Amino acid sequence: MYEARELETIEPILLLNLNKMYRRDMTPNELYEATRKWWTVGQRRESVKYAVAHYRGLTREAYRIRYWHEAEYKGRTRWVFVGDLAENEIRVELLYKSIRHLFKKGEVSPFKYLNC
Repeated sequence: MYEARELETIEPILLLNLNKMYRRDMTPNELYEATRKWWTVGQRRESVKYAVAHYRGLTREAYRIRYWHEAEYKGRTRWVFVGDLAENEIRVELLYKSIRHLFKKGEVSPFKYLNC
């Protein structure tokens, strides 16, 4: 983690901060479920090819997005994606990379578009 290379990619990705949802012992399915749900993303989501889960400045998993759909969460409309694990070559490019350089100090949004 301390020597992770900075994320560099030309792929259109959406970085999703898992915050308090992340646990080191999560199963792959738990990580997918925590990553894909309840986002307040806008129309720009349609240009995203990959969703990348991150926690504490380090990317944890990457998913190829098949499609987005609306869902109700706590009385509000949110967005949920349906996808699959990204291809191995993409995962090698995107996983366990530092993203700290992409965020300004004090930035609080739980998601960030990159290359979209």
